[in-house]
Amino acid sequence: MSDIARETNCHISVNDQPRDNVPSMTISVYAKSHSSAQHDLDIASEKIQKLLAGFMNIVDPGAKGRLMYEVALSYPGKHLPIESTSCAARANDPDSLPNPGPYMSLLELSFEFDLEGRKNFHAKHLLHGNVRQEMKRNGCWIKVCGDDFGVPLKFCDSYVIVTGKHWTGVDQSVEYLKNYTREHMHKCGKCLFHRL
Repeated sequence: MSDIARETNCHISVNDQPRDNVPSMTISVYAKSHSSAQHDLDIASEKIQKLLAGFMNIVDPGAKGRLMYEVALSYPGKHLPIESTSCAARANDPDSLPNPGPYMSLLELSFEFDLEGRKNFHAKHLLHGNVRQEMKRNGCWIKVCGDDFGVPLKFCDSYVIVTGKHWTGVDQSVEYLKNYTREHMHKCGKCLFHRL
């Protein structure tokens, strides 16, 4: 991090103290120069994202898309369209999807608890052809990340990532997926959702 701080004229601090007995890490970045602050912060953020992506490639590649998205949401700038209804963000994750776009958004999956209290995530309804056609119509692509969907995860719950070339298409796709998930939940009758 000290190399990134030096190269970008920023101050970077890392706090890895657990919160509520859960391991967590906060990276704070402050520009030293007011005149070039946004430019310096953008460059520092991009470099930090690349560093974290390299780390995630080793320890939990499936969670990398979520990390890149959450890092992009963590600071203000032009990469966050204020009109976006899906919290779309311009994020750097070139290999999160087979056909990535510069904008991404993330959706949690509905789930049910099994007899041992583990979450079983529901996403098969999102893998049908009509969903893919709608994503394609909006210029978007989705990827379901989770142990049961061919993308193993160690550090986070299963999720869906949506990417597209334009944030408006990402917004439309996310709204479609939310409605489709509501329909699934109504038909299923077993699954829950925390943030839909």
